[in-house]
Amino acid sequence: MILLDEIQLDMVKNDIDKKELEKIKNKKEVLQFLSEKNLYWDKMPDAIDLIAKSAAGEVVGGASIYNIKWFNRTAYITIFVDVDKQGRGFGKKILAKTLEHAFKVMNLHRLTAEIYEYNESSIRLFESFGFVKEGIMRKAKYINGKYWDIIIYGLLKDEYIDE
Repeated sequence: MILLDEIQLDMVKNDIDKKELEKIKNKKEVLQFLSEKNLYWDKMPDAIDLIAKSAAGEVVGGASIYNIKWFNRTAYITIFVDVDKQGRGFGKKILAKTLEHAFKVMNLHRLTAEIYEYNESSIRLFESFGFVKEGIMRKAKYINGKYWDIIIYGLLKDEYIDE
């Protein structure tokens, strides 16, 4: 509990607390200032994980659509392929299916991808689907004793290449 000039802050602990907050948050004057995460903290997922299986039913990788902002219709995307399965086109298939799900099922407007500068195959893959390089987070990834840049890519729904 925190006291600030006669204001007491407690953690929301039950449905009664949530209902009290919802009464305030649903007022038109308050609504315009709240993010969708705050408005719907227990109703809308902020991430969706997808599992990719081969035609034989073997798990080959997966994808995540995360940091979802439902009102803005934006999210981040990442895909991965089992190291034993790389080089067989699974990444392309996983990305294609994930983009289809994001833009056609979830009706997202924009996706963002963060790709490490040393992952040249991912850079080529995402660019082949229309992702545009938007920026660089300089030396933001530390691995194996070295700092690497993270390249930020974006794709808008109307730029989406449906393969």
